[in-house]
Amino acid sequence: MSKESERELQEEVHLPNYFVDVNFNGQRTSSPISAIVPTYNRAPHTVEEDSNPLAWCLESLIAQEHSTLDEIVVIDDGSEDHTKDVISFFVEQAKRKGILITSIRNKKNRGSSISRNIGVAESRNDLLMFVDDDCIFDNRMLFGATFTLERLPERAAAVHVPVYHRKRHPKLVDVGEIGVLDLERGIITGNYDGFPREFLSNPEEHLLDADLRIFNPIQIQNLGGVFLAKKREFQEVGGFPENLAWRNSFREETDLALRLAKSGYSLFFTPDPKFSSIHFKYGAPEQDAGSKVNGKINYQISQSNIARIDTGNRVGPVEWFSNVLMSTYVTLARRSPSAAEEYLKRMYKKFVVDNDFAVSGVGTKIEGEPKRLMIYDQAISDAKKFIGGLKTA
Repeated sequence: MSKESERELQEEVHLPNYFVDVNFNGQRTSSPISAIVPTYNRAPHTVEEDSNPLAWCLESLIAQEHSTLDEIVVIDDGSEDHTKDVISFFVEQAKRKGILITSIRNKKNRGSSISRNIGVAESRNDLLMFVDDDCIFDNRMLFGATFTLERLPERAAAVHVPVYHRKRHPKLVDVGEIGVLDLERGIITGNYDGFPREFLSNPEEHLLDADLRIFNPIQIQNLGGVFLAKKREFQEVGGFPENLAWRNSFREETDLALRLAKSGYSLFFTPDPKFSSIHFKYGAPEQDAGSKVNGKINYQISQSNIARIDTGNRVGPVEWFSNVLMSTYVTLARRSPSAAEEYLKRMYKKFVVDNDFAVSGVGTKIEGEPKRLMIYDQAISDAKKFIGGLKTA
């Protein structure tokens, strides 16, 4: 592969239609699924306007094909908008597809971890699909996740699906860069918007099912926001953590992944673009948002690109970076203090000195090294106090 082609693929991976446009007619998974959808202020418009990410998400779930989704549990985390009306609008549509929508409302905003645990407790199936309320999904996503999980070893607890941030195609990454959770070096990665570079040279060698052109999953250590999990294993390790001290709920999936691994369970990621989702990052402005996407998705991205704070887990830039630094330090330090210190060294240079640290969820950087240093110092101080409080509780 030439260097020029490599650079093009770094931006977007376009697989041949042979691997993407597959006819799944007659295929159907056997295990019933409950989708768990926590939501908070993701319906600022009336139902008629079709401008709400919650509506896009529910519509996309109802449109799933070849899967056995028969329940969507929506947990309204104290919304103050049109959330109730949006949920009601989709109840009958879902019923016609044999899907029950169960709606639960928290009296006050409690965060996504607690909300998802509440949803799991109310769910009726043994397979759980955790999704964000500002995502839409390929109509084969649930089929692909379930098909893959059913062919993995018994100790496999979850399968993460691709999550493309405001785009249709993956980026190209090394397989070893996806879903990393290194407690020796303090390195945590997602890269769930990536496709393994190693799969491109000869895709036929990396197929889980040759007839259906389904790619092999890869084993990972970390989890993000959109994954299929086994309910028994999820509940056995205690579900999502409910004692988080940061508003954007960063690292809640990482904490779950660590506890699943400690109990001997394995986690996987299917890089197959046929089973992908698009994450709109609702409320986070970005300069080039939607520049390479056409059609309705471009409109959805443009709506998501309007700056908002009191929606989902969205907070302002200062709080977002503070939350990321604090949550990552706490997650590492509780298991490996040395790894947490290595993380701090890297973040001091990357965030404070170089201002070269970007996270998915905030569309801007913090200008001024003194301000970044203040955020860094306060985040670590708060993190250490939080850990101290856990030890004395």
